[in-house]
Amino acid sequence: MDHHALCWSGVKAAENVAENDRDELFAGLSDAGGIQFDALAAVHEARQVASRLAELRTTARLSQREVARRARVDQGDLSRIESAQITPSLPTLIRLLNVVGGSLVLARKATPPSRGSKPAQTPPAVSTKKTTPADRATLRQLIEE
Repeated sequence: MDHHALCWSGVKAAENVAENDRDELFAGLSDAGGIQFDALAAVHEARQVASRLAELRTTARLSQREVARRARVDQGDLSRIESAQITPSLPTLIRLLNVVGGSLVLARKATPPSRGSKPAQTPPAVSTKKTTPADRATLRQLIEE
């Protein structure tokens, strides 16, 4: 039996950068650069979830309308979820995955980025700090698709 899994295991946007180089790049980010990276990483994760959900739906040969009906979600909302315009709540995501034959798997990141001993920060809605030109260059290196 083919089990589809949606793996929410961390950002892989920096996978093309060697591990040691990546650690050095992270260490060179200012606080504002670190917050910006965290925000970009969250967007990247949301897009991966949206893309995988749509892929599971099409593999199951189900229309958005049918999945929405079975998961008790508005079809317009499902469309926006699959295009990463909105992020579903965890209960909604689980209902959608149940309908399309997927599951949510939580896993430890293989090599979590180290940015010193600073705790992870939630990016503010509007940052008052500006990233430096060096931050922007580093972010471009870390997040290349």
